[in-house]
Amino acid sequence: MRRLVLPSLLAALALTLVLYAQERVGGAQPGQVAAKVQTFSGSNVDGNVQLALNDALTKAQQALSKTVADAQFRWQLDTVSGTRGGITGSQAVDVVIHIVP
Repeated sequence: MRRLVLPSLLAALALTLVLYAQERVGGAQPGQVAAKVQTFSGSNVDGNVQLALNDALTKAQQALSKTVADAQFRWQLDTVSGTRGGITGSQAVDVVIHIVP
């Protein structure tokens, strides 16, 4: 039984050091959950990117104001896409943003 004590202690110490090193360099720890990224989309049928962006930002502001009285947030533009042309002369534009933690 004494022969098992030292190897067990060394294994526990090695595991502790590995976990400590991961924490120091920002690595994930066991049981740690990644932060959920909040995304919001906006659109405009006339092809106006600014109005589509304003739509997405308004949706983000409304969602955040449910939990914070005077919410201020940073955001980042993820995608801009749309359709153009065709028999209907479509000019729709869509944007997607996410809240930067």
